[in-house]
Amino acid sequence: STQGVSSAASDVYKRQHQSHWFGLQEHLLHWLAPKTNAFHCHPLLPLPLNIFHLLLEPLNLFGAKTFSRRNGKLPITVVGSEAPIPITYQTPVASAQIKSAILFAGLNSPGTTTVIEKEKTRDHTERMLQGFGARVLSEKTSEGNIIKLEGYPELKAQEIRVPRDPSSAAFPVCAALITEGSDILVPNIGLNPTRSGLFDTLKEMNANITFENENFQGGEPMADIRAKFSPCLLYTSDAADDTPCV
Repeated sequence: STQGVSSAASDVYKRQHQSHWFGLQEHLLHWLAPKTNAFHCHPLLPLPLNIFHLLLEPLNLFGAKTFSRRNGKLPITVVGSEAPIPITYQTPVASAQIKSAILFAGLNSPGTTTVIEKEKTRDHTERMLQGFGARVLSEKTSEGNIIKLEGYPELKAQEIRVPRDPSSAAFPVCAALITEGSDILVPNIGLNPTRSGLFDTLKEMNANITFENENFQGGEPMADIRAKFSPCLLYTSDAADDTPCV
């Protein structure tokens, strides 16, 4: 029914805004944690999950003081530290947002801040910080993926062309591959290895996909993607292994 579709669309809209808001607040929390300000975070929309408790432990390790409702529920009050200390932190879940927030806090902390993640997550933040001049090192070890950031870097202003979203590009690319006579060019698409798994898998399936005008912007690889009708696509059984990157 129209009402059902409208309700579903409304739910998607709310989830998207909750996700964007959570990511923004999360980064702000950690960016301000090494500063002496006291600030208060209150939800703009009701969050369905108790997810902010994942932030409190690393905030406190940096030296900030946090006050919240039971089990880390919002609203949260954070009092920044006058003398923040770098931390070594293993993320309890695979989360690029938590990793990024800790790295942002590490910018204003002396010494080396280290994040350990059991599974590699999207590395947009590491690439961006490197592009602005921060010293960020990543390595894969038996413990997992380890990211180290040197505090107090001398960041330099940059002029950056933001790559377009590869997930959004997937729709016209896949449509072109299965529509006879199609030949399309989707410009300036981000090809970060943690995001471009779909295109790699399609190539393995004999899809007629090429990358043109390959370049880097702010540490991010990007290119124009040309996709043509591909009548001889092959079956693949390896896609499940690449699911996190698709």
